[in-house]
Amino acid sequence: MNILFLNSIKQNCGVYQYGKRLFSIFCESKKIYTIYEEVSNYEDYEKCLKTYNNINGIIYNYHPLTFYWLNEYNIQRKNINIGILHENESSLFDITFDSDCTVAEKQFKFSLPRPLAKSNVNFDVNHCKNKEFIMKYTENHIPIFGSFGFGFFNKGFDRIIHSVNDQYDNAIIKLIITVPDYETNKQKPFIIAKALTHLPRKKGIILMITHEFFTQDELLYFLSLNTLNIFLYDYMPGRGISSVIDYALSVNVPIGISNSVMFRHIYNDCICLYTSSISQIINNVDYLNQFKELYSDQKLISKFESLFQISYSQCYQDIFVMSMLQHKQGGYFVEIGSNHHKNYNNSYILEKMYNWSGLLVEYDACFKDSYIKQRCSSIYKIGDAQALNYIELLKDFPKAIDYLQIDLDVNNKSTLNTLYNLDTHIFDNYKFATITFEHDIYSGNHFETRQKSRELFKNRGYILIFPDVCVFWEGEYRAFEDWYIHPDLVDCKYVLKNYILTERSNANMKSEDIKNLLCA
Repeated sequence: MNILFLNSIKQNCGVYQYGKRLFSIFCESKKIYTIYEEVSNYEDYEKCLKTYNNINGIIYNYHPLTFYWLNEYNIQRKNINIGILHENESSLFDITFDSDCTVAEKQFKFSLPRPLAKSNVNFDVNHCKNKEFIMKYTENHIPIFGSFGFGFFNKGFDRIIHSVNDQYDNAIIKLIITVPDYETNKQKPFIIAKALTHLPRKKGIILMITHEFFTQDELLYFLSLNTLNIFLYDYMPGRGISSVIDYALSVNVPIGISNSVMFRHIYNDCICLYTSSISQIINNVDYLNQFKELYSDQKLISKFESLFQISYSQCYQDIFVMSMLQHKQGGYFVEIGSNHHKNYNNSYILEKMYNWSGLLVEYDACFKDSYIKQRCSSIYKIGDAQALNYIELLKDFPKAIDYLQIDLDVNNKSTLNTLYNLDTHIFDNYKFATITFEHDIYSGNHFETRQKSRELFKNRGYILIFPDVCVFWEGEYRAFEDWYIHPDLVDCKYVLKNYILTERSNANMKSEDIKNLLCA
């Protein structure tokens, strides 16, 4: 699977740096190949779409300020769109991963573990431009208190100076206060620094301030040499998670924080300067270890790879199809009774993430416009599925089609009549690798649909893999579908080895249990 990762282009930005860290970790995945590009406008975006025309999805490291030009009218629709959200709720994307690791997850909306930074073992401080600032006073055995951040008044740099000055007679305070790219007043960091130099300090309290941009390697090395790294932001209700903690957690140095909501993911009184002394925080070296595990690279990669388990189907039919076909790319489907273009749709993820194309058959004309706009890789037919000319509709399809869905009303015989239509005109010349057939036996044995369909499919050589799949409906699990494969088009040894228990135990399985079996 190939995923295009789009980041903004201005480096002096926390969202940009988050994207760089995230991408470097995603690259460690053995299941997903990730391609990195930076874009600043729609022209850059359009160029990327033309260059990478064989991808399975696009990740946007999204903030409304960095992707101000992206909207519902110009976002691409060929592949699945995945948004990494920073302090916003956007409806542009099919799937979202929130950079706030504390948010509650819900359907198609997930949270991501924080991406910690990695030290470069080959980094040599002697060859970096910020060597003097980093190394000064590190040999004097005087406590060094460090902090960094963009030059905003809400970062509490003044409180750091007051705290150290109140509790120490001799100490070094090193502050990296850089100019943010998205701040219109570029003088603000210098105004802040000037005010800080005028704050009262004891004679033994030395203050150092730089406005230089530090590379990740420089920043991590700087943080690693400090006695304590301190961040005393304002409370700032409604804000997201601050990235400074990602860097601070990446080195084995204690962290002191304020009660800002931007530090809520690690907050405890034992590391808060408002409830604990600096010396107490310095001596509490074990508390932060839990977060290094919680936000490990492997945790992040596992969440990223959970894309393989994304389903838009009502009962994971799309996961069944992809599991039987080993995540095949560029397949073909026929979806009879397609309904909504995305919600509870069995072919949406196949088209958007795996580059399939196919035929959407639907009786209700209200879905036509959404098919045109949202399902641009497939064709559609509005009409009565029982009476359609499938020979004409499938004339450009291969004779081996990967997936057939029949999801109609059993109580008016449309399900059975459509199946007979296909049997008469299609099944002699076409085979389908996988089939999901809705018989709705729970609602009554209408026209003996289940029995007659099973006899027909058996005579056509199909193997019933999951009989009577159960859906949770009106307070209980009810059998409603049969799922088939064709041995000429599916690797039966692979299926038998990985997914099949016994004919008896595969019957009447809850759809959730099937999903867990397929994704194990």
